[in-house]
Amino acid sequence: MNVTLPALRPPSVHRVPRARLVDRLDELRRLTRGRRVIDLGFVDEGQMESKGSRGSWLHAVLATEARELVGVDADAGGVERARAQGYEAYAADVESRAEIGDL
Repeated sequence: MNVTLPALRPPSVHRVPRARLVDRLDELRRLTRGRRVIDLGFVDEGQMESKGSRGSWLHAVLATEARELVGVDADAGGVERARAQGYEAYAADVESRAEIGDL
């Protein structure tokens, strides 16, 4: 029986810089504090309500810190739910120049 093994890759020659570990939500709060923020893909498909009830929906977290916050997502239903909660939100495919150009 012949077995073909994958070719071994040489070790990387690129040095990876040291990075500090941070709490994602705390770091994003710090980075957005007092700023104007556009949250692309903010709905978090299928998770918006469950994360919102746990306090971990990123868009709601950003809203506590950002001076201005706008959400853009292709999920029209999620955008409507966000608008009903008082968020400024727009339905558009952020990968489509035509749709983004209409905002």
